[in-house]
Amino acid sequence: MADLRASWAEFAESVTWPGFQARVPRLGKAIAEIGLDEIERNLGHYAGLINQQA
Repeated sequence: MADLRASWAEFAESVTWPGFQARVPRLGKAIAEIGLDEIERNLGHYAGLINQQA
C-alpha cells in the first residue's frame, strides 16, 4: 500500500508541472479528434506525438 501512495503522490505532483500544463490543451484536442479509447490503447504513441508539437 505504501508503494501505491508514493506513486499517487508522484503523479499528483507531476500534473502541476508547467510542462504538463502546457500539453493539456493538445491532449484534450487529441482526445476530441481521435477518441479517448484509442488514446488510452496507444498512449505511448500519442504522448510522443503530443510532445513533438511542443
